[in-house]
Amino acid sequence: VSAALIHRAQAISMWLLILACVAAHSVVAVADPARWPSDPVADPAAMVRCDGLTRFSFLTPRVVRLEAGVEEDRASIAFINRHTTPPQLTVTNTSAWCNVTVAGGLSLSYRKDNSPPGPTDSCSTASSGHDAVCSGKCTRVSEYPHGLTDKTQAECCALCNKLDDCGTWVFATGGNCYLLSRGTVKSTRVAHDRVTGSKSTPSPLQGRVTIQHAAATGGFTWTAGDKPQNSLPGTLAPTPSADMAGCCSNPDALAGKYDPKYPLQPSLLSMDGWAVVDDSHSPVIDGGSGFLDDGWISSTPRTTGSDLYFFGCGLDFATCLKDYVSLAGPMSMPTRSTFGVWWSRHWGSSFDGNPFGPMSDKVLWDQVVSEYINRSLPLHILVTDMEWHEQLQAPQCTKFVGKKAWGGYSWNRTLFPDPSNFVQRLHNAHGASSDFGTQVSVNYHPDEGIDACQMSYTEMARVVGVDPASKQMLPDLNPMQANRTYVDAYFKYVIDPIGTDHAWTDSPQMTTWSNALYVQYPAKKGKRVINFSRYGGFGDHRKPIGFSGDTLRKWDTLAYEVWMTPRASNVGFGYWSHDIGGFSGGYVDKQWHTESPELFLRWLQAAVYFPVFRTHCRYCEQRIWTWGAAWYARMKQTFLVRNALVPFLYTHAMHAFADGEGMLLPMYWAESSASLKEAHDPKYSQQYLFGRSLVVAPVTSAVDPTTNTTTKDVWLPPGTWVDVATGAVHAGPTALSSVRVGLADVPVFARSGAVIPVQTMASAYRRVADPAVWVVFAPNASSTGSSPTLTGRGELYEDEGDTMQYLSGAAVHSAFQFSLARGTLTATVSASGQGFPGQPASRAHWVEVHGATALPKQAACNSQPLAPTPVGQAPGMWVQRSSLSLVAGNEGPATQVVVLACNPTSLTGTARVTVNWA
Repeated sequence: VSAALIHRAQAISMWLLILACVAAHSVVAVADPARWPSDPVADPAAMVRCDGLTRFSFLTPRVVRLEAGVEEDRASIAFINRHTTPPQLTVTNTSAWCNVTVAGGLSLSYRKDNSPPGPTDSCSTASSGHDAVCSGKCTRVSEYPHGLTDKTQAECCALCNKLDDCGTWVFATGGNCYLLSRGTVKSTRVAHDRVTGSKSTPSPLQGRVTIQHAAATGGFTWTAGDKPQNSLPGTLAPTPSADMAGCCSNPDALAGKYDPKYPLQPSLLSMDGWAVVDDSHSPVIDGGSGFLDDGWISSTPRTTGSDLYFFGCGLDFATCLKDYVSLAGPMSMPTRSTFGVWWSRHWGSSFDGNPFGPMSDKVLWDQVVSEYINRSLPLHILVTDMEWHEQLQAPQCTKFVGKKAWGGYSWNRTLFPDPSNFVQRLHNAHGASSDFGTQVSVNYHPDEGIDACQMSYTEMARVVGVDPASKQMLPDLNPMQANRTYVDAYFKYVIDPIGTDHAWTDSPQMTTWSNALYVQYPAKKGKRVINFSRYGGFGDHRKPIGFSGDTLRKWDTLAYEVWMTPRASNVGFGYWSHDIGGFSGGYVDKQWHTESPELFLRWLQAAVYFPVFRTHCRYCEQRIWTWGAAWYARMKQTFLVRNALVPFLYTHAMHAFADGEGMLLPMYWAESSASLKEAHDPKYSQQYLFGRSLVVAPVTSAVDPTTNTTTKDVWLPPGTWVDVATGAVHAGPTALSSVRVGLADVPVFARSGAVIPVQTMASAYRRVADPAVWVVFAPNASSTGSSPTLTGRGELYEDEGDTMQYLSGAAVHSAFQFSLARGTLTATVSASGQGFPGQPASRAHWVEVHGATALPKQAACNSQPLAPTPVGQAPGMWVQRSSLSLVAGNEGPATQVVVLACNPTSLTGTARVTVNWA
């Protein structure tokens, strides 16, 4: 017992250390998975049992778990850790009332009575498949609309949402819509991973529990059963297609009216100061948490009861998300290559009308990889859609029979005669000095079955008890995901032999549990992979990437993505991957382009500041040099800036892992902005925070053809902000009306004092940026006049990039600090951390100063003078265009900056830079 208590205390202490360090704005090492705090049983000191019917667990000073009717101590798919440090409680329990006060925080009042808890939703368990009606447990009360058939799942959902008293919508296989008597099932997924929406099951606590907080800002009073009136949107609700297929048509984006067929679910945040997550019907985990341990989704259903999580965070959004990940587990840590440049295409076959011929290893090398290399374009991940596998159908397993295969797990040996060599060739594509090369992801559809043509058929048939000689179709992963024996065999015999780096599980039937399996199994072998797939609801933030589906190639789709992506951070889901340019649409020219060059350029510009930069479309041409020289120059610049930002993105990913704060945030997350009306104004819904240091306002409409420009209204939050393109300085909060933007740029503003770590193309495929380029935003840096001292700091986190060793702290953390006064800048770079295998012994640091356009009179690095040199010749100093400029050639404004380039120093050593313009 004492050993278990020590183990638990160590886990909690490590988690608190992580949060404390993040609060102090420093990158931190994280805990070894063996000590990760995923204990689903709350500390006894956090639990209050007012009577025999209820249990209230005060998990943080702001989060209360409210159970009625049954107590559940197993982890759920959404919440895996409840053993946190309990807040100080004062409890008064009488025959009629139970009152609990949290020191300096919430107060809860529970009215008792002698009646048993009220009825709960009898539809807590639904049958699998496309008909969500419970087997004999919930009556179809009406067919809706009466007698009308042939409605799609999305249309059923839309019909239901128009009815205030509608409990739930269902889509039956026959095409009819049905309403159920109670419940809010928002998906037609299999029963063990269903997501419950905002109209939660009536709780037996309804009207009997009140929680209050008397804070001057963000105070509230909530009574169980209340619905939030001012909930802030979260991420894409689990739609019938589980994605944005067919999106988007926005009634009026600038008025905050986006495609109503793709609503965002309520989030953990609200201007009311509170939010409630109904976890009553989430599947539970036996023997652990299912996160980096041996826990497994339970085959024993939950006992009927009410299980609510009350988040009373007021307007402290960041702390609310920290609380959430302390209970739900950390946001995933993608690989370093994830934040680079992706290429993908649904290539198609001749009978699809594909104009390109077969997709083969030779074609991919000659027409994609080699072309990127020859043009000095970064290419970190190459994705093959379904055409990589055999297009066969049992029992004819040697000859194509005219039916395209949706699913499949065996390489097409006609087109890829040596898959291992193909993958290795891409890994080695960028020379011996690269650490990663170009990585490979393939598309899976784990919902069709495993037929007798698959290489793994014999082994899998024996696992499921089928005679291999029968050639009988075997079940695929989706329907078998809860069967541990099957899943073990699936990854051993089906997935591992494919031999690629990452997974794209392209199925609307994926669940939070099945999504995680593709990450957890490689993690057991120390390999970090990504799986981009549909969003499964709360808990799905623990898998790396969301796939938003087959969108339309429209300006409206781009505008929707700009609005939707940052709001995912309100539920702790940090990484959406969109098809840059959109997936489907007609051809616009004879080059097989399916969108105008302007629309594609604007999509690329926005994606520079998205979590994932992945081009993808159907039967189309998106190689950027095919649009002609002028468009190519503009598009290439987006690739180069995206590559430059990889260190910044990867560093932020570690922060997101530790504290749950996404890299894209709505404007009301900005400092002192939650209560400012402009931060919520739909007029500014087409902009967001990129980290806490940048404001990005992507262009989502076409230019005026007479001027080749458009205008954009931008709001800047409190603070001093620098226009990255022009160097203009703005004091916030302020609204900038009709900012004129040319084709080559997008409005981006940096906070004064911000320091952004970037890299050059020389580090595109390296674990460590060398040189590490520190972009410093210091307005009027070369001014020698009297002005307040400006200080700032930045961080750089680096590890192996593709292993699980980061969990045990195998990393290097570099901190940059500077001070500027009267034309003199001093900066220090210091490094710490236990390091990681294969790290270089040394590297150079360069300082890029925004706010100075002339070389200083004196500069030195580690006391060694720096002399003027040609651009890029280190050590030395020079004037160049900003590393973050999207402007190509001489088109549009382009900020000139001063670069100070030091000699290499020890990777974990210290570099000191002094600059004097006086």
